[in-house]
Amino acid sequence: MKGPLMEGLWLFILIGAFAVIAGLAQTNVIYLLIGARSLIGLAGYLVMQIGLWFTENKWDEDGSTAWLEAAQGDKMQTPEELEAKFDGEAGSATTVQVVDAATAKAEQVVIPQDKLKAAFPIPIGFLVGWWLWGISYIFPLDGTTNVNPTGFGIAACVISFFVSFVAS
Repeated sequence: MKGPLMEGLWLFILIGAFAVIAGLAQTNVIYLLIGARSLIGLAGYLVMQIGLWFTENKWDEDGSTAWLEAAQGDKMQTPEELEAKFDGEAGSATTVQVVDAATAKAEQVVIPQDKLKAAFPIPIGFLVGWWLWGISYIFPLDGTTNVNPTGFGIAACVISFFVSFVAS
């Protein structure tokens, strides 16, 4: 089983391990506050991972299909056979160098822009996940829903918004 839920499983294991250790320590020093900040941050993380997974999956499926159609490759060939047929050095994002093994002749394959755009959509889930994560920093650590922006919280929020645009 693959996907964002299995990738995010480590987070739940970490929280579970922390809860077990905190329970066995029998101390009142360790507090795990689950409030607005942590829940919004967790929701942002999950939305980010699921959105990224869907975008990557679409690129893997539709991008490979567009490339094979443009190169007139056979979808039934193994990856090794395709590697032997096609030279992997691309001239740009839209052209692919194809080498004909029989004649050793190189030719350019052009992937249409509309197929490239359809294969790689704007990763909305990834962006929204970063934004949620950034917004979570304007809430206090005490678990309340009072909006209490600090200098560090505002800086973290701005950095999260900035990273979302740079990374996408």
